[in-house]
Amino acid sequence: MEGGLCFAIHVSNLDSGDITTFKGTHRDYGIFKLSNRDHCRDNSRHSWNVCQTCCTYFLNEDLSDDIQCLKRHIKHHKGLDTWKAWRTHCAKGDNLQYIKNCGLPVPKNVSLTMKEP
Repeated sequence: MEGGLCFAIHVSNLDSGDITTFKGTHRDYGIFKLSNRDHCRDNSRHSWNVCQTCCTYFLNEDLSDDIQCLKRHIKHHKGLDTWKAWRTHCAKGDNLQYIKNCGLPVPKNVSLTMKEP
């Protein structure tokens, strides 16, 4: 949980409506920056569409489809190392800092990485 929050903060600043457009037709969508190249389709380019969904579905406040797609990515790629923000800010850090003031109980043996479920 805390690793996912770190990741979302650093890729989108927790903005579920965010779209990042790169050179050409490559775009990343939503709170986890899911790509129209790999994760979803937006009819602007060929997509692997591994999450079998439309990219605009990642732009609302219902994060359930975003989370399911990210889980699929994690399972396929064995983690989040394909994202620079994860490698730079979250992979080796103390991710408990992102939830310590939320009033949530923190288990003693909590995993600080997001690995395959």
